[in-house]
Order: sequence, then C-alpha cells, then structure tokens
Amino acid sequence: METKTNIRQIFIITVCYLYIVLFVYAAFSKILDFENFRIQLGQSPLLSAFAGFVSIAVLIVEIGIAILLSISRFRSLGLLAAFGLMAMFTTYIYIILNYSSFIPCSCGGILEKMGWTEHLVFNIIFMALAAVAGMLRGSWLPGNHAARMAAKKAAVFPVVGILGSLLVVALYLRSDYIIHEENNFTRRFPPHPVTKLSEADLRYNTYYFAGSDDSAIYLGNYTTPLNVSAFDKNLKLKGRNRISLDNTAFPFRAVKINIRQPYFFLFDGTVPVVFRGKTTDWKATLLPQPRTQFNLFVPIDSATVAFRGDDALGKNILGIFAFNGMVKRHYAKGLLQQQVDGVFDTDGMLHYDPQLQQLLYLYYYRNQFTATDRNLRLLYRGNTIDTTAIARIKIATHPQTGERKLVGPPPMVNACSAMSAGLLYVNSALRGKSESQKMWKQASVIDVYDLVGRRYLGSFYIHHEGNDKLSAMLVHESNLYVLIGTRILRYKIDIMRLKK
Repeated sequence: METKTNIRQIFIITVCYLYIVLFVYAAFSKILDFENFRIQLGQSPLLSAFAGFVSIAVLIVEIGIAILLSISRFRSLGLLAAFGLMAMFTTYIYIILNYSSFIPCSCGGILEKMGWTEHLVFNIIFMALAAVAGMLRGSWLPGNHAARMAAKKAAVFPVVGILGSLLVVALYLRSDYIIHEENNFTRRFPPHPVTKLSEADLRYNTYYFAGSDDSAIYLGNYTTPLNVSAFDKNLKLKGRNRISLDNTAFPFRAVKINIRQPYFFLFDGTVPVVFRGKTTDWKATLLPQPRTQFNLFVPIDSATVAFRGDDALGKNILGIFAFNGMVKRHYAKGLLQQQVDGVFDTDGMLHYDPQLQQLLYLYYYRNQFTATDRNLRLLYRGNTIDTTAIARIKIATHPQTGERKLVGPPPMVNACSAMSAGLLYVNSALRGKSESQKMWKQASVIDVYDLVGRRYLGSFYIHHEGNDKLSAMLVHESNLYVLIGTRILRYKIDIMRLKK
C-alpha cells in the first residue's frame, strides 16, 4: 500500500514539475520577446481584437499556475487550473486548424518549435496528465473519503475544460465581430493575399495612373502632359501615344488624363476645360466649357463626369457635368461634411466603380468615406478601420489678405486608394494595434473593404523599394499595379483569400 502511495506521489510531483517547466519556459520566452508575442497575437484570426489583454493575461496565468504547482497545499488547485488553461490552448489550436480563414505564425514558447498539429497532440497529452494527477491527489486517503474526492474531481475537470473551451469560442466570435463590424483599429493579415509578378523601370517618378482597359495600363506624365504610355499586363511597354488637341488656346497649368474605355478625357480644372477623344487615335475634341473650376475629375460614361469644385463660399463641393451638346451642372450639397473649414478638412479622393455604378469619396484626414449612386444621391457613409473620426488640422488666416493656410502638415489617415469590382483598397497612413514598428518602416499597408457587404476584409503589405514608398495604385480585375519611386510593379490579388 505504501509503495502504491509513493508511486502516486512521484507521478503527481513529476506532472507538477513538468507543468512548472513548461509554463515557466513558455512565460519567460514570451517576456523576452514580448513585443513580437503581442504582435503575433494581434495577427491571430481568433483573438486579434483582444491581443493587448490576452498577451498579458496569458503570462500572469502561466506564472501563477507554476507558483501554485510548486506549493504542496495548492497543487490540486494548480493541476485543475493547468488543465483548464491547456483546454483553452487546445480549443484555440483546434479552431485555428479547422475553422480559421488562415493559419497564423506561432506565438512563442514551445509553439516556436512545433507545428500546429503536433502542438495539438502535445496539449492533449498534457491535459490527460493533469487530469490523472488531479484525480490521484488525495486518492490514498482512508475509507470513502478518497472515493468521494475522486468522484468530485472526475466531475470538476470536465466542467473546467468545457468552460475554458467555451471562453475561447466566445472570444473568437466576439473578436471576429469586432474586426469586421466595429473595428477598433486591429488589422488582420491573411497569409500571401498578393504575389508580385512583374515590374518595370520608368526612369522618372513623374508618372501617374491614367486608367486601364482589357488590353493595357495607361500612365500619364506630369512633365509631358500630352503623352500617354501604354503597358501590357506584364508591364511590357506597348507604345507611347501623343494626344492631339483641336484647340490649344488655353493657359494650361494642371493638365491630367483620365481614361474610361473607349474614351479618354483630358482636363484642366484651373482653366477650366475638358477634352474628349478615343484611345484608337488619341485625337481630343474640346467639349462645352464647364465655366466652373474644379480640382478632381472622374468620368462616369462618355458624356458624364463627376467633379469636385468650390461652392459660393469657396468650400469643397461635389457635382456632375453632363456634356450633351451643352454642359449641364448639378451640385450635390451636403455630401461633403465640414468639420473645420470645409476645404482642407474635406480634402480627399474621388472614385467611380462601373460594376457597382457607384461614386465614392474618401477623405484624406479622417476615417470616413461617402458612397453615392452615379447621380450623386447618397447611399451610405462608411468608415475605415482607424479611429481618427475628426480631421486634426489647424488653419491660420493671413491678417491682410484673409488667405487661409494650414499650420503645418496635418496627420494623414488615407494616403491613396483605388476602387474596383465592389472593393475599396486604401493605403493607410496609420499603424494599427499590435503591428510591428519595424515592418511599418519597410512597407506600406493596404486595407481592403467590401463595399457590397460594407465591411473590412483584411490587409496586406507592399514593400518599399529602397527609400521609395508607394505613391499611387490602380486595380484592374485581380491585378494590383503600384507606383513606387521610378518603378511600376504588378501584384496578383487573391480575392478569395481576402474574403474568407
């Protein structure tokens, strides 16, 4: 009898020390690289919304359980807690392997040395050890007391395991809801949503995207405003085209080209004038003069364009030009929401998606965009995932001239964007929660939004080229084209991976 008792005690002590070594090792490996551990949790598809809390809680619990197991009188409680924690870890891994949209990298400790499946088996074995050791605690007591103790523990361990598993499931469901529906600026990064396919050297950094069609990507050039370069999808130069204008008697200052196949539009909102032609011959004809200055211009079809100009008070306003023999103007008052001055605070980007037949205006300095139909009737207002709801700008007024200027550069929120096939791609200028400072210095982040489902999908990085960062982007079908310095690059987008 004494021999059996000694074997039981040795087994229990051995299990306790195994857990102590496991949890102490795991905790201190996380502490030594805590920032990386927190960042990896932040990229978890299950717990990213709670990465800050969970990263600290796990460390405290692991160390606390190790302390309980090292004290003889608290070992029963320690084994029960160890079983519950391992049940939570096991549930987490099971969900990752079977229900997660992607499998993230490991989160430190033993996980660094094992695959996810191997760690699942490892956890199950340790759960069994904790349960057996816990059952044996007190089983050498005399009479019915030992039997009653064993019966109680046989009931308690499964209950603790189930409660721990349910807690992980609840956190997973809540985190997923927060990320997609009420994001607190936590990004999710599915693995490999984009693949770099090709690139080309443009030699100069004065190019911009003029548009695309099924056969080519078109680039305009600020220094040679009448030239359009055409590249095929693999970024091989197809040709350089020179636009011919039927009237050049204008003081052009800010010429830009925008293509809506099979037409192209050449415009200068400072004059203001609009020319239209076909990409088959690149001959442009002057359209009826708008007689309204504008600073943004997006074609909707061959005779209708959306623009941003100034209202009677000099504040930004969106409108429509319709060129049907004569120009008709329609203004959409109230679409752009003033916060400070109605000019700088409403600055932004204008897009049109032919598939959705929707216009979208995305602000530079706040986390908001406005979606309208093609006639500028409001559909809804949406938000990007950052938390900058108010544009943080300061305005100074010249005492003599009354001219208003920005006092220093305002914090940028949305640096550039593209819109295609019901998806909005935003190059965010803000680092989110649990994101690596090192990675932020090496790459630009693109956040993707589903405009039909009205939700955030996920994010991916586009690496810088030396000291040059992403300055413009265009999406055509499943291809992402970006300008970085003097280079143009093409990436393949795995849309389904983002939508999972």
